Amino acid sequence: GFDRREEKFLLNMLRPLETVAPPGDFSGVKKHPRLHWVRPDLVCSVAYLGITEKGLLRHPRYIKIRHD
Repeated sequence: GFDRREEKFLLNMLRPLETVAPPGDFSGVKKHPRLHWVRPDLVCSVAYLGITEKGLLRHPRYIKIRHD
């Protein structure tokens, strides 16, 4: 997880990248009213337990935004 300061930082980084449609084929993702799509312009570090057969991360955890 992350604290409120990091949450505010992430929201400020992601809001300008928001789009109406997904930036790729996400047909397998269930629709949800709080789901927002963003352009994939940022890179972040994550930790995860594994990768599913469909190529999805299992139990991903946000670490930080990378600036490289």
